[in-house]
Amino acid sequence: MAYSGFVPDSEVEPIEDIEVCINHPYSDIWESLRLWMGRGPVRSRAFIRPTAARSVSTGKALVITVVPIEYRNDADSLLAILEGAIRDPWSRLRRAVAGMCLSRLFDRMQQGVADLNEAVAERDHGLATVALQNTCAVFHDALVPLWDLWAPTAVDLEDRISRWESVVPDPVDWGEMEGILDEQRALLAARSPLHAAEEYGLRSPQSEGEFPILGYGRELESAGRLP
Repeated sequence: MAYSGFVPDSEVEPIEDIEVCINHPYSDIWESLRLWMGRGPVRSRAFIRPTAARSVSTGKALVITVVPIEYRNDADSLLAILEGAIRDPWSRLRRAVAGMCLSRLFDRMQQGVADLNEAVAERDHGLATVALQNTCAVFHDALVPLWDLWAPTAVDLEDRISRWESVVPDPVDWGEMEGILDEQRALLAARSPLHAAEEYGLRSPQSEGEFPILGYGRELESAGRLP
């Protein structure tokens, strides 16, 4: 699909009039949306992505949704690619996309666990119920890349989520809630099966013939950090 006129999410902003801010490791840089769409995240810069957008002609800030979802390189974009809802415009290796997707989801999982921890600490029935539902949802999203990366971990996580979702919210068993929190913290801890699966994906290059996204496979294996 060639984008030669207007951005699909916008009725007023032609592509040629849009610049995006790319979160480069050394310094944020502004470049044309068309350049970003054509080049994307290259080689070792697998995680760079557009974080803001503006009009070239007016300097006005634009919503990030003027960037078509397949070109955003964020968690939602990578999830949609893995689910087959959209194509990958840069033809990256699927395992690499899965590793990046899982990596992007860790922040959401950490925030979900933090919210659940706060609700449990306050013994707030309503907040705890909602927070548990939210953490189940984001851990469920993590299943999408996990099935590509390490199926045994995906099976284990799916079983855990089913058990978490079966918790009866009324009355809340706070001991059971604290047990779930302990499980979720352990899943997010360093060297957990989820992190091992993430590194397995990031050991891949984005494209055939390139260097791996994260270090070298032998280094990760010798450190015992791969599943």
